Amino acid sequence: MSRKRFYMIGVKFMRPNFYQKLYSDQQGMSLVELIISIAIFTLAILSVTSIFALTLKAQRQTIASQNVQEGLRYALEMMSKEMREVGGTIGGGEAPDVLDCTDNTYPPGQTNNDNNNFYSVIEINNGDQRQVVNSNQGFDEIGTELVFRNKNQACVHYYLEDNRLKIERRFKENGSDTVSGFLTPAGIQIEELMFFAKDDGTDPYTKHPAVVVMMAAKSGQAAAYESLTRVQTTISARSFKK
Repeated sequence: MSRKRFYMIGVKFMRPNFYQKLYSDQQGMSLVELIISIAIFTLAILSVTSIFALTLKAQRQTIASQNVQEGLRYALEMMSKEMREVGGTIGGGEAPDVLDCTDNTYPPGQTNNDNNNFYSVIEINNGDQRQVVNSNQGFDEIGTELVFRNKNQACVHYYLEDNRLKIERRFKENGSDTVSGFLTPAGIQIEELMFFAKDDGTDPYTKHPAVVVMMAAKSGQAAAYESLTRVQTTISARSFKK
């Protein structure tokens, strides 16, 4: 009896080693390749995250520095405007009497070396002893407070309180009409406030009285965003009339 072969349409004869060759041509990743791929991906993610964090930190530092500079600029503008219009420029060239202004800030029994100056720079010694440290020759003595009479003859007092620049205006000698307020916002910490006065009862027509104001401030934000800013300016009376 003869054998007959039957073939189905669309089906080809497959050799026994066909599937074996198919699997051998599609090999997977090795463990080393997998570890290297994960390491490269991790480094890429960390790099992007670090760049973003550094950019964000730099932006916050810039904003904090701008806020400090704007706050100091505002304070200096307010101070210089009032200091240029010191009371000595009205009604003659004589300096205004600021003895009563500084006496009110002195503890009882303390001496006052004020010689009828346009500006009086006060230094605190030995904890609570206060004295006027104006100089007639140059800006040698350093003080932390400034007292003068403005154009309205009110006693003006600049000083630090809780790391903020504060101004006090006293319109009556007994202190019954006194107003005060801060010139710098709470978000700015004044680290240093120094005054140098070249004014020791001199003739303003021969030696022009002047005050150097120096301040160092930083932002009140986190320590990572602190940026110490220093400013300095010289202010003198605008004009003198005989």
